[in-house]
Amino acid sequence: RANARSEDEVGELAVALNRLAQGLSTSMVDLTAERDVLATILGGMQEGVVLLDPQRRVEMLNPAIRDMLLLPADVVGKPAHTVFHHPSLAQLWDRVNQSNAPVTLELNLEGLKPRVMLVRASALHSHGDSILAVFFDVTDLRRLESVRRDFVANASHELRTPVASIRAAAEMLGGAMEKDPVAAARFVAMIERNSQRLQALVQDLLDLSRLEARQFALKPEPTDVAAQATQVGDREVHPEGEGPGVLVDA
Repeated sequence: RANARSEDEVGELAVALNRLAQGLSTSMVDLTAERDVLATILGGMQEGVVLLDPQRRVEMLNPAIRDMLLLPADVVGKPAHTVFHHPSLAQLWDRVNQSNAPVTLELNLEGLKPRVMLVRASALHSHGDSILAVFFDVTDLRRLESVRRDFVANASHELRTPVASIRAAAEMLGGAMEKDPVAAARFVAMIERNSQRLQALVQDLLDLSRLEARQFALKPEPTDVAAQATQVGDREVHPEGEGPGVLVDA
C-alpha cells in the first residue's frame, strides 16, 4: 500500500492506488473461492468431465474421468487425439462443432478396464468454441439390461415346457379316461405336477419383483438335495413331451 499522506495530487494518487489494490485483493479472494468450489464440485462428481480448448487440447478434467479411462496425471495441455484414442470421439468433436445442440454418443471401451460410456458433448461458444464433454459410466446399467433380456428369454422357455406338457396331457386325457384308466391317472398326475411347476415359476417372478423393490426377505428352509438332483437328472434324460406322438412322464 502507498504510504503518502499528503493532500496534494500525490496523496490522491496514493488513495486511488490503495483502493485499486484493495479491489484487486477482493477479486483475487473471490476468484480463489470460486476456483475451490469448482474443484470441489468436479472432484465429487461420479461423472467424468473434460474441457477441450478451441485447438482441441485438454484444458481441464476431473478425477472421475482419470479413473474411468486410466489417464496419466500429465494430460492437461495435450491434444485430445493423443489422450482419447477412440476414433468415435474424434468424430464426436467434429459433430459438436457442426451442431448447435448437445451430441450424445455411446462407446464400448476395451482394454484393462472395459467400460460402456455414454458421452454428452456440447460446444461452449461463449468460451471460444471450446468443447465440454461429460462421460457417464453405464457399464452396470447395460449389464443389468442384458441380464434382464436373458432372464425374460429363459423364463419364456421355462414356461413353455410345462404349458406344452399340460396341453398335451389334457388332450390325451379325454381319450384315455374310458379306454385306459391307468394312463388317465398318469395324465392327471402330470397335469397336477406341471401346474405346480408353473405356480413355482410365477412365484419366482414375484420374488424377483420384490427383490428389485427391496421388499423381499429370505426364509431359509431345509431342502433334500439328493431328491432335487435326482429330479433334475431324470428331467434331463426324459424331458416331458419328447418324441413323435409319445408323451413321457418324467
